[in-house]
Amino acid sequence: MFEAAVQENILVNEMLWQELPEEELEHGNDIKVLDDELDECIKETATKRKKFPRKICGHVAKTMKAEREKLKLQQAVTIPKRTLQLHLEQVTTETELMENASIVSQEMNDIMKCLPALMEKADRLSQSLTLLPAIKPSETHKAVFSSDTERCFKTNNEEEVLSVRKMDVTPTETGTTKTSESRNPKRKKWACNLIRKYPKRRLHLNH
Repeated sequence: MFEAAVQENILVNEMLWQELPEEELEHGNDIKVLDDELDECIKETATKRKKFPRKICGHVAKTMKAEREKLKLQQAVTIPKRTLQLHLEQVTTETELMENASIVSQEMNDIMKCLPALMEKADRLSQSLTLLPAIKPSETHKAVFSSDTERCFKTNNEEEVLSVRKMDVTPTETGTTKTSESRNPKRKKWACNLIRKYPKRRLHLNH
């Protein structure tokens, strides 16, 4: 196989090995020289195939031993307990933060969903506040704070005070008081309640 490969790649007088005539192959000096060189090359390759693999194996063994020694020199990295505890604490804090962040994001989403309704309510409230009459008072305001209502309130108060004074005056006859008390018991109760709320001084009449 080696000879065939060499013969295919050699040119003799610009001709391939197979194209040469047999006479030139037998009697040509150049061809004999080539044959001799080819034989020497074959011998060298055969000897190298025997020697070099042994040398290569020795070098491979040395390199393997050196790599093993390097691996022995490398010490195993030991992580202390403190660092492990810190790592666990960091993991727990990170998980808590993630949970809190998810809760906050959910709440923010809910708030953002409720925002348009709240904005509408605020607009309606502002519109209602602007529509309140600032200059012209309403009918209820007039009815409550008018001069007629104030007069009626004053007259009612004066009548109540006069009735209380009449009841506080000591009568001369006992029979008349009994008849008046029997006729108007409700008025007496109302007057007593009013006196409790608004105590008055007794009147001393000079005869």
